[in-house]
Amino acid sequence: MRGLLVVMGALGVILGAVALVVSFGKTESALHEIEALIAFLIAAVAFGALEIINAIERTGAQQIEAARPAPAESVVVAPAEASVPGAEAARTEEAKGLLKQAQDRHFDKQFAEATELYERVIKRFPDTKQAEAARQQIENLKTA
Repeated sequence: MRGLLVVMGALGVILGAVALVVSFGKTESALHEIEALIAFLIAAVAFGALEIINAIERTGAQQIEAARPAPAESVVVAPAEASVPGAEAARTEEAKGLLKQAQDRHFDKQFAEATELYERVIKRFPDTKQAEAARQQIENLKTA
């Protein structure tokens, strides 16, 4: 479908240009100008339809992303558990997950919720790369 719309649009532009060139210096140029106008209108409709299809697909992708359930709230790892093997990796994954939620809200222009989640990352995981990224994103939101 897209290919057909692109071809129609390109042909409309080409035919319109040819009709305009042919009309120069001719007495019955009004007919050629009308042909050119019709060809350009066909091109505009084809390219407009292509943009509508693209917009619908973008909107559909955003709706699918928005419909995905958010990850469940993670349990905070107590400092005493930090010495347990694998606990640090789990803590890092939890920080990454919370940062991802904040970034998703940020991307969706839900700035208040994004800020709240970034602050939660900083509070719960202050010594991580994710907290550093969250601090930077909060600064970005303040300057935007």
